[in-house]
Amino acid sequence: MIRILATFLLLLALSLPSAAAKRVALVIGNANYKFVPALLNPINDAALMEIALKGAGFEVIRKDNLDQQGMKLALIEFSRTLKQGADAGMFYYAGHGIEVDGKNYLVPIDSNMQSKDEADVYNFDVNNFMAMMENSGVPFNIMVLDACRNNPFRQAGGRSVGGAR
Repeated sequence: MIRILATFLLLLALSLPSAAAKRVALVIGNANYKFVPALLNPINDAALMEIALKGAGFEVIRKDNLDQQGMKLALIEFSRTLKQGADAGMFYYAGHGIEVDGKNYLVPIDSNMQSKDEADVYNFDVNNFMAMMENSGVPFNIMVLDACRNNPFRQAGGRSVGGAR
């Protein structure tokens, strides 16, 4: 999967207007969860994506193992950087992801969701990243979610979050 994305990024870099184009990416790898099972690959995947993106001419903002506050701050940093005249933006996330009642969420490492009613409180709505990218004025945006969508909350201490996948 990472090699396919790296090839795509190379093609993207070749198709964008000039070598002077400003390309900005936010790369997040969440693996060391506090209340749900840890994941083995997100940090390595994020590292490989960072290398591929830098090779394609992107300025990379790299963050690993973010709690909810860290994800908010990363979003703000990314948004501000895009608004400084970027021609292309990319957001890459590797870690747990869930869907509750048709909404997709990224799971911060400190999420302690006990029921699906708490999804908005403990997790990060993917639409926040999408809206920020759309509102940045950047003409070309990409979002790649390399999320493990097995419900991590069903495995943590025998809990089950109904409706989450």
